[in-house]
Amino acid sequence: MKKSSEVLGVLLGLAVASANAGAQHTHTDATAVVMNGSDVAAMAAHMVLTPLRRATAADSNRANEVVKDLRSAISKYRDVKIAEADGFPVRLHFLDVPADERWRRVEARNRQPGGTGQLDFQISREMFDFVEAMWEPPTPEEMAACDGVRIG
Repeated sequence: MKKSSEVLGVLLGLAVASANAGAQHTHTDATAVVMNGSDVAAMAAHMVLTPLRRATAADSNRANEVVKDLRSAISKYRDVKIAEADGFPVRLHFLDVPADERWRRVEARNRQPGGTGQLDFQISREMFDFVEAMWEPPTPEEMAACDGVRIG
């Protein structure tokens, strides 16, 4: 769960940065328009890649500082009500995946070096079955309250 909240934190941070970038120039809502050639050309200035080079210790140190600053800046958004009050919408994404497929994915993560990538321990079949017996999909009311999207 810790890594999930960190990912959410990074995404929220990017949203804040994106909102701040809007002060420099404006963009149309990409979900509302179909991009044509001139749109793509205008966007190209934002998408220039620099030549690849080997990462250095200084790069890692700078990246760690950026993450540290970002975590500090968005820590208040651990409280979803504060995020909503600041204009960040909350949306529930319900991945409706059959139990046998979820178990297959857990087994695959268990085989990854260093554990699951999310937990410091592997999940046994007994643990999975225990949680599976308690798990319930979100109700229609919960989906509606969180602008839910069902995927699967």
